[in-house]
Amino acid sequence: MITKFNNRRGLAIVLLLTACINFTSCKQDRLRVDVSGVEANIKFHRFDKDMMEMDTNNVREAFYSLQKKYPEFLPKYYSLIVGLGDYQDSSAPELFKQFITFQPTRELYKKVQDKFPSTEKYNEEITEVFRHYKYYFSEDTLPEIVYFMGILKYGAGYDDNQVALGLDMYLDEPEFYGRMANLTNYLIEKMKPEYITRNVAHNFGYYKFAKYMKGNRFIDRMIYEGKIAYFIKAMMPKSHDSLILALNGQNLKWCEDNEWQIWKHYVDPEYKVLYTTNPDITERYFEEAPFTNAPGVPNHEERSSPRFAVWTGFKIIQKYMDKNPNVTLAQLMEETDSDKILKESKYKP
Repeated sequence: MITKFNNRRGLAIVLLLTACINFTSCKQDRLRVDVSGVEANIKFHRFDKDMMEMDTNNVREAFYSLQKKYPEFLPKYYSLIVGLGDYQDSSAPELFKQFITFQPTRELYKKVQDKFPSTEKYNEEITEVFRHYKYYFSEDTLPEIVYFMGILKYGAGYDDNQVALGLDMYLDEPEFYGRMANLTNYLIEKMKPEYITRNVAHNFGYYKFAKYMKGNRFIDRMIYEGKIAYFIKAMMPKSHDSLILALNGQNLKWCEDNEWQIWKHYVDPEYKVLYTTNPDITERYFEEAPFTNAPGVPNHEERSSPRFAVWTGFKIIQKYMDKNPNVTLAQLMEETDSDKILKESKYKP
């Protein structure tokens, strides 16, 4: 009898463990979808090459040819990114020539070409991102991708259904960035090629769903940022959370180790963070910085992570989607009730 009881008990434990493993796997694999049959036709452009290889001996004709190829992007690049003024002015072609023949511009272009003689690797990664997007949003149109030189200021942007990527911001050259752009380490550590595809997903998602960002409370911003992080994870399900959240391993570990203290801080009646509408307070939890500089943050000057509110938002969204398996990604992104999401997530650190 004892032997039979132990065997049955052992079988029950095995079945229970198997069920737990399967349940966990289902939760983890929800975003691991098969997109092999999904088409994503993306147009990629090397504006940086087209610009720098212009015929400067016939610059007026070359300029207007570039304008014809990039009717939306060139005006923004000329006026907003480079700051040369009105691109429709008669002097625009000559001013553009001066810019592209300027020695520092030529030197920066050489660095970009040395690092990115081809973007095929990133084209494939970005196409995979948009295969995932089409899986969830089959009726939507896809953006074009424009590679350019951001003059050490602009890494990525989205406008007019174009995602623009400043390749000079992904050179992975800390010394060069520190010397030429006077950038700090917490920014430089993210100026690496592996962030290219992640930043495409981030910028596309952030502005694509911006109309669903409602409310001006801290919790509204936190939930929205969490939704964007979850969206990036859905587009890049095999990527580590440190890349998804743009937090290094040390900062991610700090968030995990201090999850309970973080939540306690949000709801502390002394600081009243969770429902504050003060933008000066809210922004501190989302801005790029070496740490989160806000009153009451545990160990904030020693080890605290910057942007840890994004991490919290991501955790809440993960819990919400686990508790609501019938909610689609589109429904999640369109949900504007932050209180509902928090309540239904049953998030408890």
